[in-house]
Amino acid sequence: MKIKYFLLLAVFTFLITPLHSVNASPLFEDIFKKHSSIMLLIDPASGNIIDANNAASQFYGYTHKQLLSMSIQQINILTPAEVAEERRLAAQENRNFFIFRHRLKDGQTRTVTVRSHPYDFNERKLLFSIINDISRQRELMDELWHYQTRLEEMNERQSEDINRTHQQTILALSACGWALVILIILLFYSLRKSREAERALNITVSVLQDAKNEAEEANLSKSKFLASMSHELRTPLNAILGFAQFMQFDPGHPLSKAQNEHVNHILEGGNHLLELVDEVLDLSKIEAHHLDLSIEEVDAKDVIADCLALSVPLAKHRNISITNACNGKSLPLIQTDRMRLKQCLLNFLSNAVKYNKHGGTITVKAKKTNDGFLKISITDTGLGIPMIEHDSVFQMFYRLDDDPLRAREGTGIGLTVTKLIAERMAGRVSFDSIEGVGSTFWIELPLASNTKVLIWTDTMLTGIDALDKDHQVIVSLINSRP
Repeated sequence: MKIKYFLLLAVFTFLITPLHSVNASPLFEDIFKKHSSIMLLIDPASGNIIDANNAASQFYGYTHKQLLSMSIQQINILTPAEVAEERRLAAQENRNFFIFRHRLKDGQTRTVTVRSHPYDFNERKLLFSIINDISRQRELMDELWHYQTRLEEMNERQSEDINRTHQQTILALSACGWALVILIILLFYSLRKSREAERALNITVSVLQDAKNEAEEANLSKSKFLASMSHELRTPLNAILGFAQFMQFDPGHPLSKAQNEHVNHILEGGNHLLELVDEVLDLSKIEAHHLDLSIEEVDAKDVIADCLALSVPLAKHRNISITNACNGKSLPLIQTDRMRLKQCLLNFLSNAVKYNKHGGTITVKAKKTNDGFLKISITDTGLGIPMIEHDSVFQMFYRLDDDPLRAREGTGIGLTVTKLIAERMAGRVSFDSIEGVGSTFWIELPLASNTKVLIWTDTMLTGIDALDKDHQVIVSLINSRP
């Protein structure tokens, strides 16, 4: 990879060496200004920004003129000592990029990678820098690591109170837990390397296309890796849950009340982590455009009835009544994936039960919209969502934190996955909520008679990844609605 990177730099040097000024070459200006990657030309002596492309203006929020009046020190929030330490780490790890924190015009900060190389422009040495935003990936890894750390700490605290007669079982449980930690660390490492490969950028048009193809192949490898790791991740976790259940129901060595509570904590934590692993794998498939859909004409009344049948037992534990307002009504057929629609509705119903009041109600309704969609809504009489948190509801790992006990339930990924699945099926999700009154979440999916939408399925694949990606973007634009 290093040899290829330097070959790219050599090609770019060939393009700019004959120039008398930065903007003298139309080819360079076209590549620099119009490319989607964030690019800056920086004076290494003063740190002043000499030039910036359109992508840099869009990313940082400043106009081109404003950027040219700034220095890189006004954007990079690391101190000189921290910058020096990062350079040392990059050299030690044999990296050809740096990891910095950049501040945007609106005050937000983003974690970025920076690849820089010096060039001579009319006997003036400047740094050509390419910047990539890696904030989302870092946040995902931090959140997953947080859940794993909490489970480890809980296992360590509870294991001290378990009777010596169960030491062999505890040792086996601990061994399985560490095996799971190692597998997850390897998963994080693979994800990081895959993301870095996807961000490998090139300068010339022909090599940029090659780099894009390589990044897509790396992303495909990541998705295949995640799918293949599903069994390896679940096996040690199921062993943990199995040992814990064996301890709980062993008639020869009954647990004390305190020990039984500790084992229950282990079971709850293990089930929580298992749910998180499943949803992260599902999310990865969606992001990689590898979610399998089986589109058919579906009677929404049947799917709603199935989901309510599964949700009623959960609601009874909290004396919550569920009303199906669709009974007795004739609903038009919709074109969708039956299993994925059921997944979305169960997610909404689960949240409606989880965040509802004891003795509350849940109402399910469905109606046809004026633009050829069926709107299925689920209304609860629960806690409601504060207005200040409305913009965060469908973001990764969002959960309602008013009740500390309730905040530990769920993974915070379900609504994100639901939104992405709905959009893949040419639909949309949204909600209304009043704090202290309740919430209504809904999903809209196209009617079978709606000819204005197009749903991407595997039958549309051409076998050429780049072409398939472009086609998916076109399908998304066709389905865009106000």
